[in-house]
Amino acid sequence: MKKNIFNSLLYVVIALVFIFSVTNIYLINTRFKKVGEAKETAKEMLRPATLEVIKIVHSDCKDCFDIQKSLDLIKNQNVNITKENSVNFESEEGGNLIKSYKLIKIPTLIVRGEINKSDQLIKFFEKNGVIINNNTAIYTNINPPFYDVVKDEVVGRVKIINLVDSSCELCIPLIQVEKSLANVGVAISESDSYEYNSDEAMELIREMGITKIPAILISTDLDHYKDVKKQIQNLAGEPKNGYYTIHSLNPPYRYLEEDKIVGLVNLIMLTDNSCKECYDIKLNENVLKRFGIAVDKIDTYDISSEDGKEFLSRYKITKVPMILVSPDVEVYQSFVQVWQNVGTVEEDGWYVMRNPEVLGNYKDLTTNKVVKRQVAIPQQVQ
Repeated sequence: MKKNIFNSLLYVVIALVFIFSVTNIYLINTRFKKVGEAKETAKEMLRPATLEVIKIVHSDCKDCFDIQKSLDLIKNQNVNITKENSVNFESEEGGNLIKSYKLIKIPTLIVRGEINKSDQLIKFFEKNGVIINNNTAIYTNINPPFYDVVKDEVVGRVKIINLVDSSCELCIPLIQVEKSLANVGVAISESDSYEYNSDEAMELIREMGITKIPAILISTDLDHYKDVKKQIQNLAGEPKNGYYTIHSLNPPYRYLEEDKIVGLVNLIMLTDNSCKECYDIKLNENVLKRFGIAVDKIDTYDISSEDGKEFLSRYKITKVPMILVSPDVEVYQSFVQVWQNVGTVEEDGWYVMRNPEVLGNYKDLTTNKVVKRQVAIPQQVQ
């Protein structure tokens, strides 16, 4: 009886061991299979996408967008370019491709192959072009100049005309605008400069309604540069007769209606040579420069001179050193706003300094004593 029970238990144990062994083998095989599948998946994810590229170019447009740079960007992705082909847009093959894919800008790239190989590659083509289907994308992120298929011409070649007044040495030409455009990638195909009183300039002045010189005219070919166009429109407004016009941004400039230079300032400096402790009068020159004021003429007089005495009497001046600025300074609005804290504007338009203490020590002519500049000392925190 006991022997039968033992044998029965032995058979059960053997059966259980067998079942456990089979189960473990199955689980191990399944795990190895999943590990293998994961390795293959990872290997496939890391594998470069296989692509073929067709460059459609305009062989006669030497200043057109460099499409090779775009191709280099694609090559920097995880891709394997197995074939590259360059096609002129005027060839039969080029014409067929333009028609088939409804291409608008030349040069461009047609990319075929594993476009959807990875999310990163999909995002790249969505950002820089159009995905036609699972295996074709068109690179459309083309900057000017480029050949416009619809217009049948190269667009984005900007023309510049500078109108200047060489007789005004302190007038700042707007050549910096042209340099800035070139620095942000605008292709300037032509750049001319005319004196404001030349026949060419006079005609443009009438057509464009120009009132200030220097001025710069920028052709509306700039419209193909969307971001730059917005900035120029903020300065020039809407174009006229095919050009955006920017007048002189800061004085001095020639005001054509009165045919005179506006913003050339005369500076008179009054000093007291006997005052060794007084501040250096030339500090005022530096202040004017910081406001961008163009000083055409500087006269310096000691208060003991005849001219010095005449200015003291005319403007009832009681403190020196100090300055007087000619009425031409009124076009410098930032300076005018600050001047109310420094001096007065007289009936004849001259700006007369009244508070030289803002710059340093001065002499009070009513007491004939030097007044030292008071520097505020903050109270010590207890």
